[in-house]
Amino acid sequence: MAKRTALLLVSTGIMSAALIYALGHAEAYLTPQSSLLHQVAALAVLLAIAMIVYFAAAFAIGGADLGMLRRNLKRKPRG
Repeated sequence: MAKRTALLLVSTGIMSAALIYALGHAEAYLTPQSSLLHQVAALAVLLAIAMIVYFAAAFAIGGADLGMLRRNLKRKPRG
C-alpha cells in the first residue's frame, strides 16, 4: 500500500512538471484579455494533458493497473 502510494505521488510529480511546462505555452490564452472560448479551450487542453500524463506515468511505473481501476469503478458508494 505504501509503495503504491509513493508511486502515485511520483506520477503526480511528473504530471505537475508537464503542466508547468505546458502552462508556459498556454498562458497567452489564459489572460483576462483572451476570449472566454480561448480560456475554456486552453483549460480543457491542460486538463487532457494532465490526465494523459498522470495515467501514462502511473501505469508505466507500476503505480496503477487495470485490476485496480476495475475494482474502483465497480465499488459502490458507502451509504
